Amino acid sequence: MQTLPVIPLSLLAGIAAPEVLLALLLICENTVMMSLESLENLGRRLEPDAAQRKELLAKAESYIEQFIGSLPTARGYSGGGARRLRELEVGEPKPFDGLLEIIREEVDGPGINSASGRHLGYI
Repeated sequence: MQTLPVIPLSLLAGIAAPEVLLALLLICENTVMMSLESLENLGRRLEPDAAQRKELLAKAESYIEQFIGSLPTARGYSGGGARRLRELEVGEPKPFDGLLEIIREEVDGPGINSASGRHLGYI
């Protein structure tokens, strides 16, 4: 976000006509309002409506059920990397299904699966 330079009005009052000061204040106010409106629009994208929340919740619940259902046969350890996770661009919208796939393949899958009944911690 771009910041505006801070100029004390007392400095401008001695060198600028009142009309110029008023014009500068209006420009600054307009710039601030445009920035706030832009941030508000970005923020709205982070807050899904009721129908979207219901859909996201159903997908997350399905994923959780699949994960828990797979635990009895899950391996205690499996190798793998997290290439797609590392390559995710922060700040860009992503499809929820794609994110769940990355979680399944690169977060919950590889490495030590401490939730598995085959993990050494359960012996």
